[in-house]
Order: sequence, then structure tokens, then C-alpha cells
Amino acid sequence: MRSIETAIERRSGTNLVTPQMEVRESSPEQKLSTNIFEKQYLKRTGMMWISFACILFIFYAVQTYTPTVFVDQGYGFGNAFLLTSIIVIASVPGKYVVGYTLER
Repeated sequence: MRSIETAIERRSGTNLVTPQMEVRESSPEQKLSTNIFEKQYLKRTGMMWISFACILFIFYAVQTYTPTVFVDQGYGFGNAFLLTSIIVIASVPGKYVVGYTLER
């Protein structure tokens, strides 16, 4: 962050304003809400459920119909299911890599 601020100060020729810290006292009645069904989180919860359902639908559609595509391409049943299994198994570490990359 400091390098970004320094670059901005150098380009603009002015010093950035120092942020002021605000300290809030929390009362015992105040607590962090984690209820995903509260009004403020309801839209996000709904969108995440819809997104998750769509992702699962795509994953299972590919998993279900891939052997049929392989058989139509001339592969035997055994090879079609073997290739589909390899694709599904290889996708698991791929999902972890994508999750890690997105967090970075």
C-alpha cells in the first residue's frame, strides 16, 4: 500500500491526507450478525444459492453426458467411462487451484 501511495504522491506532486482512526466502543448488546437470512444478506444469499445450483447443474450435466459424446465419437463404453472419470477426478484439484487463485 505504501508503494502505491508513494507513486500517487510522486505523480500528483502533493502529499496524501493521513487517514484518521475512528475508535468505536461496542456495547454488550451489539454483536456480529451471521444470520444469512437477515434483510441485509438476503439478496446475496439468494444469488449464491442460484449460482451454486447453476454450477452444480453444469457439472453434473457434463459428468452425465460426456460418456455419450465419447461413445458417439467411436470410443468403447469402457474407454468412455474411463475418460469421463479422469476428467471428473482432474477437475477436483483444478477447482482448488481456481479458488486459491481467485483469493490471491
